[in-house]
Amino acid sequence: MTMVRDASGREINFEVAQRLMDAALFQKVQSSKTGCDPQTVFEAYAQAHVGKYHQSFAPFTGGRW
Repeated sequence: MTMVRDASGREINFEVAQRLMDAALFQKVQSSKTGCDPQTVFEAYAQAHVGKYHQSFAPFTGGRW
């Protein structure tokens, strides 16, 4: 189990949060962050999610999910 921290510093399970991610967007972020740790990928995905959907990624911002 890989743990990452949300914007408030709370630990969450990265694999569980990943199930809620847009698969194509996640692949794009992951390929641009090759070699980076899961926290960096998680944060980059959250930014990309806002760019595409114009709303925050709930697992990153502490919203309901």
